[in-house]
Amino acid sequence: MTTTTYPDVLIRSTTGPTPRHWLVKTGQLFVTIGKHWERRQAEKVLEALPANLRKDIGWPTIDQNTATQ
Repeated sequence: MTTTTYPDVLIRSTTGPTPRHWLVKTGQLFVTIGKHWERRQAEKVLEALPANLRKDIGWPTIDQNTATQ
């Protein structure tokens, strides 16, 4: 019985990133964008709350006197 093997150089390309690499990087980009979007949505909800409620939960508020100077 004869076994034929091929060197790895013929099977895998060593000249650049593999297609799987691009898929992983694209997936990471979408995850990052999704996290940023969710964080921004949460900030919008908190900013929409009345000032006294934001103060009670510890959300920073802008002092109107320093904001206009």
